Amino acid sequence: MNEETINDPPKMVFEALNEAIASFPEELRDALMVKFTSYYTNPATECVEEVVQKRMTDERAQQLLFQPSSQDGRWYVLLIQCPPKGAPDDHPCMITCHRYLAMLYLYHARNWDFSKEFILHGGLAMLAEFFTHDNIHLRGQALDTFTQLTSNSSFDWFDTPQSFEDKALHNNMLKLVNTSNLIHKLVENKDTPAFSFCALQILAFYMSWMRKLYTKGELRLSSALLATLSEWQLSSEQDEAELATKVFEDFNRWPAADNSDISGVEYPSEIQNLYQASAALNQKDYGRVIELCNDTVESNNCEALPPAEKQRAYLLRASGFLERRRDNSDLKNGVADMNQALEMDVMQTSTEDRLPWIFAMTQALKELELFDRAIDVLEKYSKAYQDSKLESLQEELKLIQTLKATALKKTGSQVKKENDLIQALLQRSKAPSTMQISPEIPKDEPKRMVKVVAKVNPASKVSIQRVMPQTKAVMKTSAFTTNIGRKLLKAKNSPSTMAELLEGVHLDDFTQAATSVLTEDVLIGILRGLEKCSNRNKAMEIFKCLIALPKYQFTLDLASPEVHELVACVDNVFN
Repeated sequence: MNEETINDPPKMVFEALNEAIASFPEELRDALMVKFTSYYTNPATECVEEVVQKRMTDERAQQLLFQPSSQDGRWYVLLIQCPPKGAPDDHPCMITCHRYLAMLYLYHARNWDFSKEFILHGGLAMLAEFFTHDNIHLRGQALDTFTQLTSNSSFDWFDTPQSFEDKALHNNMLKLVNTSNLIHKLVENKDTPAFSFCALQILAFYMSWMRKLYTKGELRLSSALLATLSEWQLSSEQDEAELATKVFEDFNRWPAADNSDISGVEYPSEIQNLYQASAALNQKDYGRVIELCNDTVESNNCEALPPAEKQRAYLLRASGFLERRRDNSDLKNGVADMNQALEMDVMQTSTEDRLPWIFAMTQALKELELFDRAIDVLEKYSKAYQDSKLESLQEELKLIQTLKATALKKTGSQVKKENDLIQALLQRSKAPSTMQISPEIPKDEPKRMVKVVAKVNPASKVSIQRVMPQTKAVMKTSAFTTNIGRKLLKAKNSPSTMAELLEGVHLDDFTQAATSVLTEDVLIGILRGLEKCSNRNKAMEIFKCLIALPKYQFTLDLASPEVHELVACVDNVFN
């Protein structure tokens, strides 16, 4: 088939499909070209917008389906998600999953850079959801795509992971055994001839991979799973029967483990901590929850955790603080962690999941009498909700506005005290109303200015507004370039180490990392490090970047008075 055939598909469609379907029968090739040309003509932009919760043009929807960038792999985690049970044919998820899973299976899964982003954002778990799907086309495409992702020549899954990115890929694969019920879903395909061999191949890969890297060479299977593998040897397909025999004999050498499908898997300590923290939370051992989550969040390998697991660490620690609530510091720490979890861009986290987190956070802010912050949270996140959920958020907003009005009438209210304190600190440090900073610019880029405007509102909190340049910012935005953030966490208790780090970091890298990891203790560490810096000009630039961060004011509002004093001292050094 050449580009001038009777169907004359658009160039974008032809380039995406021609090689992928070259081995198909001609009649099927023609039918697929016609089908995907109709997808190009009608890209279902409104459905795509609703699924990814982003504004979209027709051109962008076409590009996303046929010519996605490597970074677009993350959006496919949402675009292929299973429709809700009983969803009609015109449900947005029903439309997008058929189109985007088909293109993932036919073409995009071969591109490792694209596939890597897909996996890092939870794509394997999303594929596993289709392994028992009633629609045989979706099931077959998901199984085959999973096989492609585990056999790509650009990444050897059986090599011991060295980089944070490799560890993150492994963690996404490893967690499937618990979070996606992977073994059961694969076994359910044993009696379906169209899928049984592919399911067996995935099962063999997965168990061999875990045994080699995560069980010290011994992986014990349950007696039920061993019995299933024994039956699988009776397959009428010779290749399938031979593989089943090999797998059964290989894993039948050890005694059965009847407590679960598999036994002996040694998860990375960060993931083990989260399982233990969940159990401790159920037992109301809140101190233990906080301790375990601290070990995870502050570990060197934290950034290798899947985004959903890292978010879970912050949520668990927030729950530990908010449930323990020994004093206001627990409430403040809980709010900071809950805010961190809400701000994380995790594909698998729905607006439904976030709703109780929002209420927990606003409840704590109410108890702290930080009413402006509670109002900000509700106004920020209520935009994602409709109907009864939106009404409940609006009711909470009205309640907090009433509480704020009542508190303002009391001369000793917490709100007035905090506003007075902030304004006093600004006056004491003679903070300028307008200041300009110049970020470090690569030599091949023209120098551009970033203007930071600090506005003081006598009736409310201080807000910091960044006016960014019109041209494209020179900043890396990969979710896994977090080396500086990890170093900030490690250096927070050592002013001299922090000073050395701050003097050598690029301003853009500092801004990105600090946005991710800034908490009260990290803020203290940075401020003390700035006091130790021998390069005064660099320290001043770092300080200006710090106070321009949107998260800085939020962190300062929750901080103790001692932190406010430390801010004032550092500010005095530079003014």
